[in-house]
Amino acid sequence: MAGLRQKGLHTDFIGLQGDHLGSFFVELGFGARPTYVTYQNRRASSFGQAEAAAYDFTTALTRVDAVHICGISLSLTPATRTAALMLARQAQTLGKRVYFDFNFRPSLNEKRGHDEIRQAYRQILPLCDFVFGSRRDLTALLDYPAEATNEDLYQRFVADYDLSGFAGVQRGKDKDHGQGTITGFWADATQVRYSNQYPVQVLDRIGTGDAYAAGIIFGREQGWEAERTLAIAIINDVLAHSTYDDTPAASLADIEQVLQHPEQDLIR
Repeated sequence: MAGLRQKGLHTDFIGLQGDHLGSFFVELGFGARPTYVTYQNRRASSFGQAEAAAYDFTTALTRVDAVHICGISLSLTPATRTAALMLARQAQTLGKRVYFDFNFRPSLNEKRGHDEIRQAYRQILPLCDFVFGSRRDLTALLDYPAEATNEDLYQRFVADYDLSGFAGVQRGKDKDHGQGTITGFWADATQVRYSNQYPVQVLDRIGTGDAYAAGIIFGREQGWEAERTLAIAIINDVLAHSTYDDTPAASLADIEQVLQHPEQDLIR
């Protein structure tokens, strides 16, 4: 827990039980060779085996304005799914903002049918205020029409679950240089906003989506306008690609510096 505290994270509500933490091994790729991640007995970890009753959600929720729930909890074990749903319900009841990231992992659902996992997501989404995900999450998991445009798809999803917003990133390639690019989007009930498009140089891609989500959550909780929040979030994502480890290392000052000198990185 010292590592968490070193990053400025409170550890007051971390419980100690079970046999071991979940762990994974990363074989970093570069260029045409992708990064490979091997999980070690993830379902048998202390988190995977902890029952919902082991958590004092009520006490913890009195000290926060919002919670963030990772969709992996819906796929890991029945216990983690129950705990995630309980947390979301209690948070909504207490008027706390609930952020949720799809984080759908096919490798965790090989033994589950499509209908089963889709139902779990459909249970938690009505309890959420703001959701992170991708087009694939909506079409492949929730069965939205694949022929719909991004704008129609995102806004229909927001309307169906009465969300404040749905955000994520879209990857592509620069036609002139062939370099990978990334663009952030944020859909609400009235429009779909897009960030500037940035080139991406990948040193380590793990945790980059979390960096984007962290930027959006930070901006919203600070009360920033959507355009500024989106700009901060996508630069945090871009910079996260350039560092090892799955924890974003860029400071707000680092991000502001990139925004102040867009001519160095922006694809026009």
